[in-house]
This record gives sequence, structure tokens and C-alpha cells, in this order.
Amino acid sequence: MLWGSIVIGFVFLDRSSELWGPPTKNDHEMDVSHCVKAADVILRNKYGSHKGAQTRQGSTIRHSRSGLPNVYPVVAAELCLLTRKRWLSDGRPVGPYLISTSQSKTINKSTVTKTIKNAATALGSQPSNYSSHSLRIGGA
Repeated sequence: MLWGSIVIGFVFLDRSSELWGPPTKNDHEMDVSHCVKAADVILRNKYGSHKGAQTRQGSTIRHSRSGLPNVYPVVAAELCLLTRKRWLSDGRPVGPYLISTSQSKTINKSTVTKTIKNAATALGSQPSNYSSHSLRIGGA
């Protein structure tokens, strides 16, 4: 699920709060989150695309095939959905978000950042040049 969340964030230029941000309190002390809800992610195979209604307005997001299986957002979303399904069938309670790891938690930004920095180090790059926010810098 960690890999899936990183691929989705990279491909769709999501802000870190849209995937890894926990719910926060708004001015009315209500939980607010910008995280994508699992119920809003629908995979369609007919046209090789998927639909993600992040704001529940039915927007369609398409991404052409890159030929790079490790950076394929449909596979990443499917992995997240299948992991959730397996956890739920095993009796593990998870929250409503695509990357919920329990009823009250999602994959956190520090885990994503650590993973990215470790990958940068393994590839001989300077880890200080990378973070979870840098996933969207190129297109934001």
C-alpha cells in the first residue's frame, strides 16, 4: 500500500495532505480531511482508465500508459483497494480513506519521506533533495 500511495501521489501531482494527511479539526471542531476516500475510487478497464471522484463531483482523470509497470497508477490504486479488501475480510478495521491503515490512521508523511530518502540514497542521490512534498513540485 505504501508503494501504491507514492505512485498515485506522483502521477496525479497530489499534495501530501491529499494522501497522507490525517484528519484535522476545522473551525467548528469537525474532522476534516483532504484524503481520497476509498469509496470514491473506481477502476474501469473498458477504456484503460480509472475514475476518481475526489470531491464527489464525478471528475474523470485519465493517464496514458507509460510502459513502466512500477509507475502505473491503475495498478497502484488496485493494490490499495485489494489490500483494504483483504484487511477487511481478515477483520482488520480500517478507516474510509484509500490508504487507511486503521480506523483512525493513514500511511503517514514521515514514512513516505523516509522511504523516498532511502531510495535516493540507494541510487546515489542526495537524500536532502527529496521529500514527500517533492512528488508534486514538477507540475504544481
